[in-house]
Amino acid sequence: MRVRGFAIETCRAATLLLCLLSVPSLGFGEVTKVNVAGRVTVANGQAFGKTGPYEKLTGTIEFAVDPKETHNARITDIDRALPGPDKRVHFTSDLMVLKPVDPAKGNGVLLFEVVNRGNILLLNKFNSAASSRNPTTPEEFGNGYLMREGYTLVLVGWEFDLAPGILRVEAPRLALDRADHRAVHPRFEKERNSARRCVLLRARAGRRSGERIDGA
Repeated sequence: MRVRGFAIETCRAATLLLCLLSVPSLGFGEVTKVNVAGRVTVANGQAFGKTGPYEKLTGTIEFAVDPKETHNARITDIDRALPGPDKRVHFTSDLMVLKPVDPAKGNGVLLFEVVNRGNILLLNKFNSAASSRNPTTPEEFGNGYLMREGYTLVLVGWEFDLAPGILRVEAPRLALDRADHRAVHPRFEKERNSARRCVLLRARAGRRSGERIDGA
């Protein structure tokens, strides 16, 4: 019965996130999958007023974006990323959800935060709690305000240069040239060839003047 209840709650959480985070009709990108890998009770199981105890779900969210969509053009180097079989660029973000153990006791409102450097600020700003990257203890939930009010917190990472274990994003891979391990893309190839031509021209000019040009 407990296993069945866990499966139902995991399915509900995944469905909720898919509904809230994916906007396929706009064509900019979408959430393709939500993976829930862990579930633990937080704050030593203490009850937050009438809402009761809270639990923490951890996992990942898988995204896909169309690199040819004009609204995605502002994403740095998206045109150099390695596309999947569906011709979209795929990446994965770490996910954390803080929610009432009994969903029926929640207020039905979700607070969403894209965390900065893995630091969760919702608890810091609303619960007067110390900044934390992995809230678990009673102290890390501060005065418990958001929990007593029954809010669900959804936290997603977006930076790739953080150590594993901190909410982060697994950035898309670049298409690589096995010879020199640099991105192979028409624009990149044009830039590289242009740079080579500049070196050759400088080399020729240097030979005429007797000057040695590095890289020629």
